Amino acid sequence: MKPISKLAAALAAALALAGGLVMAGPGAARAAGAAPAAVVPAFDWNEIIFPGILSQSNVLCLDDPGGSTQAGHPLQLWHCHGSGSNGAPQRWQFIPVATAPDGRTAYVIRNTGSFFCLDAGVPIGTILPPPSTIFQNVCPIIGSSTATVWLIRNPDVVAPAQFELEMADLDSGAVTASGWCMSAVNSNDVNGSPLTWTGNCSTNDPRELLTLG
Repeated sequence: MKPISKLAAALAAALALAGGLVMAGPGAARAAGAAPAAVVPAFDWNEIIFPGILSQSNVLCLDDPGGSTQAGHPLQLWHCHGSGSNGAPQRWQFIPVATAPDGRTAYVIRNTGSFFCLDAGVPIGTILPPPSTIFQNVCPIIGSSTATVWLIRNPDVVAPAQFELEMADLDSGAVTASGWCMSAVNSNDVNGSPLTWTGNCSTNDPRELLTLG
């Protein structure tokens, strides 16, 4: 898998896929149970929480800084407030688009405020590496080109409802897992902390552990 992102032309296919989903109401359970199938994203939106980074009781979530609507804008960690009136930058919709050979669901992950999707690598046109190499990008048209999708990895291994997010390629309907996982750059629970991707996915690294809220 090449980590360099490809900007797709439009959002249409991802929106069409999302349109057929039954929406859960606000406050619906985001994850429950101890079986591997327990990590099931809500249909409406999810906070993506980093529970392993909690040295000063500041619970951090994946965040679109300032609610940016710019493609290629680096994402960050920020105090969780997705359920608040200003929470749109932290609301992420998991749109199922394919099934990996091992049976896992591949998702396009879209921010409900910016309508851009979760991507990884270095945005096209970037000269210097951004502070976060996890960024938002134009959502791919599924089937028209190679798309970045995401797989839930190792659910419930460390604790119930915790997991990692693994990057994958979707090309001509085939999902190829990369072995690269989303990770916080450091273990500091400071607002504005950057994110990256690592080729050493490990449930022993608290920076990679996630849960949904």
